[in-house]
Amino acid sequence: MTPVPGGVVRLIDYFSNMRATEIALLLVLVLSVMEVSAKMKSSKKGRQVVCPSQLSAEELARLPENSTSNILNRLLVTYDPRIRPNFKGVPVEDKVNIFINSFGSIQETTMDYRINIFLRQRWNDPRLKLPTDFKSDSLTVDPKMFNCLWKPDLFFANEKNANFHDVTQENILLFIFRNGDILISMRLSVTLSCPLDLTLFPMDTQRCNMQLESFGYTTDDLRFMWQSSDPVQMDEIALPQFDIRQEDIEYGNCTKFYKGTGYYTCVEVIFTLRRQVGFYMMGVYAPTLLIVVLSWLSFWINPDASAARVPLGILSVLSLSSECMSLAAELPKVSYVKAIDIWLIACLLYGFGSLVEYAVVQVMLNSPKRIEAEKAKLAQKDKAEGKTPAKNNTVNGTGATPIHVSTLQVVETRCKKVCTSKSDLRSNDFSIVGSLPRDFELSNFDCYGKPIETQTFWLWMHSHKHLRFPSNACYTLFFKSGGPCERPTAVGRGWKLRLNKNLFEVFAGCYGNRH
Repeated sequence: MTPVPGGVVRLIDYFSNMRATEIALLLVLVLSVMEVSAKMKSSKKGRQVVCPSQLSAEELARLPENSTSNILNRLLVTYDPRIRPNFKGVPVEDKVNIFINSFGSIQETTMDYRINIFLRQRWNDPRLKLPTDFKSDSLTVDPKMFNCLWKPDLFFANEKNANFHDVTQENILLFIFRNGDILISMRLSVTLSCPLDLTLFPMDTQRCNMQLESFGYTTDDLRFMWQSSDPVQMDEIALPQFDIRQEDIEYGNCTKFYKGTGYYTCVEVIFTLRRQVGFYMMGVYAPTLLIVVLSWLSFWINPDASAARVPLGILSVLSLSSECMSLAAELPKVSYVKAIDIWLIACLLYGFGSLVEYAVVQVMLNSPKRIEAEKAKLAQKDKAEGKTPAKNNTVNGTGATPIHVSTLQVVETRCKKVCTSKSDLRSNDFSIVGSLPRDFELSNFDCYGKPIETQTFWLWMHSHKHLRFPSNACYTLFFKSGGPCERPTAVGRGWKLRLNKNLFEVFAGCYGNRH
């Protein structure tokens, strides 16, 4: 057997030890709590309304004969709300009109909108004609009598959620006119579906409808129709993203046929809402346009400055991607392309194109054919200006293989086997102390492509047998230790020699110390 929990055992022991009076008091307390709870949970649907037809003859006789209550009781004493007016006769014509209190913005993700309205219906019930001795043309009835009358079974065909309002009383207005017309006005808050076409988003115009349909009565028993004048009224309504105007409202008939049951009356109103594009101009179009322009700034940056150009392009692409994802989270997942998607894709392509352009430029600048073309162009220019081509001289460094150095005509050189492109600062390291790199040429231009003055002092120092050692020592001391020589990159990436006009004083000092 399954063991009984200890709490249950203690509860059984407690009740077994109670006296009869204590048990009776406990039962009375439980019943009282249940009754109070039932009263608190009662709603307007569960409230019992005593209609005049349910009153006895004695209760009806107590009222004064010409009183309004007596007249109303006489109208309703034989009234049966279960039967429609003109039973088995012509269908009841229910004239509908709406007053819009507030109109909520359309939710793109759920494709719906919320609206607060006064729904008014007016139909004729011959059984409720006021007597001729009644002085007024209409009779205002308490909302509690609403359940004592026959009412059209109207519902919203495209409704997602709806609720009545009962603060502080039920928001229902009921009129009975002399000719038997009945007017009911009730306040409702309704959430209605609205299928959206976002092809032109955010420059789109949406058409949202509201369908009022009969649930149980076919067109043989009940027919809805719009009021002849101003079927939909509204005050000035300001929406955050849309414009809605009274003249753009359309009305129509949407009577539907259901197989097996028949035709059911239906009327609809169509609201035309034009989206205001200002929010998206400031929140999407302007920022993405500025990001694209920012990515284009890399075109004016030196191609050698990869540390500036590459991050600029990458950050632009990442920013545009983040904007696309944040906007996609606010919109429904539709399979077609929206107008704003085309804009964002174009921005992404422009940002990505700036990165591709930089890669193409790097390939073109470092092309061997281009280097040879530049060398040939410089040679033709020198020939046209009548300059003598530079002679090659053999210089023996201390303990090094003989190297060929062109006649020094520069203040700045690039230590590379072939150094002709001003955009390439990478080269081989120096070989050994006391010798120059093998087979390097001296350019006639500085790192920025500007011509520089010619000097022949270096060649003279290396060609003189008494000055060869001090010249190599000064080269090692000053150039390889960060003096006149600048080292732009890490070890192994190359050297850039800058011989300024004070170089004569440096070597003169070195030569003087030797002697």
